[in-house]
Amino acid sequence: MKRDSQPLSVDLLGVSERMRNTFAMVFAGPAKGVARLAEGGKADLVIIDADSVGTKEIWQAFRKKNPHCPAIAISSAVDLDGIAAMVAKPVKIEQLIEAIRRVAEGLDPDTVRMPFSPLSGGTRKAASAVSPSGANGEEDGDSDERTQRIPTLRLQKEAPDTELPPETDFSAVCGTAGDIDCNDEAQVSRLFLPLAGRLLAILQTALTEAKRGDQPVAAKYKENTLAIFHPRGVAVAVPVGDISLQRLSQAVFPEGMLTIERLPLGSASRPGPIAIHPDALIWKVAAWTYRGQLPVDLPPNRRVYLRHWPNLPRLLELPDAMRIAALLNDQPMSMSRVAEALQIPQRHVFAFCACAHALGLLDIAKRAADHLIEPPAAPPEHGERQLLGRIMHYLKGLMTR
Repeated sequence: MKRDSQPLSVDLLGVSERMRNTFAMVFAGPAKGVARLAEGGKADLVIIDADSVGTKEIWQAFRKKNPHCPAIAISSAVDLDGIAAMVAKPVKIEQLIEAIRRVAEGLDPDTVRMPFSPLSGGTRKAASAVSPSGANGEEDGDSDERTQRIPTLRLQKEAPDTELPPETDFSAVCGTAGDIDCNDEAQVSRLFLPLAGRLLAILQTALTEAKRGDQPVAAKYKENTLAIFHPRGVAVAVPVGDISLQRLSQAVFPEGMLTIERLPLGSASRPGPIAIHPDALIWKVAAWTYRGQLPVDLPPNRRVYLRHWPNLPRLLELPDAMRIAALLNDQPMSMSRVAEALQIPQRHVFAFCACAHALGLLDIAKRAADHLIEPPAAPPEHGERQLLGRIMHYLKGLMTR
């Protein structure tokens, strides 16, 4: 069905007034001609903030009253059933527009611009989980079948950004643990997280192998490809959505279930998922893996420093990342001291340092001056050694005459 004549009418569920205004600006700018906010209770589709809390019943009630209205869910972690498309947070505008266009292509001409029943009380929120849509005894068989045929799209983001308001709850990347006594060995030992059997470890191995050669390298779970690193590690194609990637990051797999495989030349350049920078993938997988814990070789009471400034706009957002980076870029400091200086939870510092360590950006300083002052290329020769060298050169010259 062609829809070039008019943009889709879109209504929003579970969004704040600020987010609604953001969508209005998006529809008036980058998405102009593709979508517009619905007026008068009529919409072609709805966009749902799936991370709203306690709204399962509201979502189910909306689906029951509006079985024909397709929905696009935006979420950082929640995976919904009964929707037409899923776009991961933070939302990339181009991917949101792509999702809207794909949903538009699948709209039945008989169901376009059907009035929907607003939720009681004027409250619109999204569900944290929903059951699959099915017959409710109120609609005919054709309408229920049409609802179930809508495909679910898994759109991974090209790179994190803040074009839509970011989440304020960072438990998915920092956990919820309280501060600890970093001088207490028992508490510190519980902070460490081994990487054996973790997705992060296999991705780091695959990236290292890709940097060494001229062939693409795939990281695989059984027979499923999770990532394809381009030769020399310049980029990575990720065919898995962020929701599935986050779940895989938190799992521990038996030996041999996660593998790497060298691919023929040209495999990484074939049409497929959008390629992103490897740092963006490693960073977010590290955040979802550690969630406020630390690598076993990174004690929280040792002084650490940044080798160089991280490209934060490219990376998944972490709380207080800019402030933490500024301190550790200036001078070595223990993680507990950083948290104290910035008056922030330790888990924020632990999350940042674990991700920076995964990228090779963070190291332990043995002394305050280590790696902060560039050493000379070679030590100057001792005066007596220089004189001895000239004498030997002169004697060799006499022997060759």
